[in-house]
Amino acid sequence: MAFNLSGGTITQTGTDTDLGGLAGLGGVTTVGNADYTVYDIGTNQLVIQGTCTLTPEIECIVQSDGVSSLPAVDIENGGTLNIGAIISQSGFDRRPTGLAMHLENDASSFQPNSASLRVRSGGTLNWYGGTIFADGAVAFDDGATILIDHPNCVLDAYTATGVAQDPQIRQEATALTINGFTMIGYIMTLLANTTKLEGIVAQHSFEVFGLSSFATPENVFLEVRNYVAGGGNFIEFAYNNDRWIRAINCSSGSNFISTGHNSGGSANTGLHEARIETSFTATDADNVAVAGFGIYTIDRDHGNRLAANQVGTNPDYIADREYTAIESSGSADITTDGGVLIAAHHNTVGGGRFSANDIRDKRGEADDENDLFIWRIRKAGKLFSTLAVTMKGVGGVSPAITLFDNPAYTQTDVTAQNHTGISIQVGTFNLFGKTFSIKVVGNLTTNPSLTAEDIYHYLQYHLAQVSTTFNGELGGHWHELLKPFGSGYGTEIGAYTGARTVRGVCVVDEGDSEFPGIQRMQADDETFYIPPTTVSVQVSAVNQSGVPIEEASVYLETDPGGTPVLVGDTDSGGSISTAYSGVLPQAVRGHVRGPDGEITYDDEFALGGSITANGYAATAILNEE
Repeated sequence: MAFNLSGGTITQTGTDTDLGGLAGLGGVTTVGNADYTVYDIGTNQLVIQGTCTLTPEIECIVQSDGVSSLPAVDIENGGTLNIGAIISQSGFDRRPTGLAMHLENDASSFQPNSASLRVRSGGTLNWYGGTIFADGAVAFDDGATILIDHPNCVLDAYTATGVAQDPQIRQEATALTINGFTMIGYIMTLLANTTKLEGIVAQHSFEVFGLSSFATPENVFLEVRNYVAGGGNFIEFAYNNDRWIRAINCSSGSNFISTGHNSGGSANTGLHEARIETSFTATDADNVAVAGFGIYTIDRDHGNRLAANQVGTNPDYIADREYTAIESSGSADITTDGGVLIAAHHNTVGGGRFSANDIRDKRGEADDENDLFIWRIRKAGKLFSTLAVTMKGVGGVSPAITLFDNPAYTQTDVTAQNHTGISIQVGTFNLFGKTFSIKVVGNLTTNPSLTAEDIYHYLQYHLAQVSTTFNGELGGHWHELLKPFGSGYGTEIGAYTGARTVRGVCVVDEGDSEFPGIQRMQADDETFYIPPTTVSVQVSAVNQSGVPIEEASVYLETDPGGTPVLVGDTDSGGSISTAYSGVLPQAVRGHVRGPDGEITYDDEFALGGSITANGYAATAILNEE
């Protein structure tokens, strides 16, 4: 292990677990005490050829402007610089803090040869924590290996007087892994896709992520995960020569700054996706986890969508995108390709920065960057629920919902799933003087025992299986289609397409007649069709002692309207009845008069009330005179 000085260059070889070997070298000044030491190496260049560990909580390097040779700190092939380490303390791991390097090289060039810190091909930088305060470029060459492990790794730009732009990170190494990184005042210019870019916090940067026009692969997404936006940056994701960036789990969702890398020109083109990984959990009213529930959402088209092959070979963004998942191992997750696409910002023609050519395709419920999506959460046997979720945040979103029991769901899942003779059709159906766009058919020829209750359970079960054919056009984003109503069931309108077109629903038999037990159907125009219902209407006549009166005259009619419902004389048992078919409830009025004969009766008995789903029954008491 050794630090050797020759001609203004300090070369480290072998293995050094601290910077103590710098002490005593020409041009090196040490300041500090038993707890902390500053190694001021002046204008000497530092070259790492062995393995060197710098612990920022107890030591740091200070380098003055005017370094004898550049790069100022140069990690060569075979060299490794470890800045800090993972520290286990009180049962937890932590990363160090403190100043690791203060490098005053104020070269305005972004080229690797004049960098403040360079990791060459075959060199390694393991950075676990601590601050590097620098003014020149930081270069990661192709073939270098870099680990930046935590937001405690801070690169802070000191911009000298007269320097025209912020210093750059020149990234050519594909073996770059960032688990967390705080970047202040630097521009990250990416000339190659990387192993991992995650947990980056950028502050006061002119341009946080800029993809090179000559080296970054075309038609491939550079993935940036858990980026913390909004740190006073001028540009966060730059458009440049049709390059693509995919921002996954950005703290601000789709609300990041996308515009041209250049001040103007046709090269300011590109595509920036914003995606959010989603993980739903559900419990019941007793706070017990619910298994097997499904989730569903669909995005909204606000008129700014991108057709295929406009930015290189970009995919087609025109069609609505639907997202579904079924609970597995405790949660329902959507993580493929970075999760739900909440925005696809793009520029296809270039132009000046922040021009109208910078198109912001936002896909939430509103044409804004609140990124609000409406989710349907479904489970057979539970009341279907909806939840508005703001789709933004580091780490994605993890909504939790309570699902309550559905008292109307009384069949087993196996029974509900396997009812036969039920089909769903989509189109234009002119029935019963109204127009419906969704028709549910219960085929009584195929299944003579089929009931409205069976259809309800069948729909409830299959609508809850959001990944089946009931998804999409066959129901994933529909309302419930059929709900309990009155003593039977009724339909209601609801959203059908991504444009949220309102569609009415009818339930009929195979001959397009009203299906028994369906008490109302809501049409496309939001009005209801009430199928006629057949019930029993009965009127009885007795004297003051309760003895039935035969041949009493009964007259009952609708109110208003005056349409006769029941007209005639009571039988030997003192009653008269009929079957009534019509819209319920129906108000009625009428009277009962005693028969002609030896016995005379009071004036007539007035009838009133309504015919309901339970029918109508009235008893007239006629007093003998």
